Amino acid sequence: MDMETVLRNIDFDEAAVLNRFSGNRGLMERFIRKFPQDKTFEQLRSAVEEKNSEMMLVESHTLKGISANLGFNALYEACSRMVSHLRGEEVEAALNDYEDLEREYQKITEWLSKLDA
Repeated sequence: MDMETVLRNIDFDEAAVLNRFSGNRGLMERFIRKFPQDKTFEQLRSAVEEKNSEMMLVESHTLKGISANLGFNALYEACSRMVSHLRGEEVEAALNDYEDLEREYQKITEWLSKLDA
């Protein structure tokens, strides 16, 4: 499956991301292809399993930045909610946010796994 088809199936802001990459589509696509290899989500999952709110904040904030830079809007919004709840020390609400975040992350990585090699 080609990149264009994959990106149409996720909440992706192509114009903003292309602008961020100075119009270099090839560079943008290379960064998007590398997204599933990033360890931030796995580190967030570990922090959630351990209920380590400090690490949950660090990792969800990092993933928020990555998702913003790559134009993954729904994932960015889910991360933002989690970060906000963690900053307010609302850990239970943040754990609920994690479910949405995980769902969005899985959707993106599933679609990216369909890319042509």
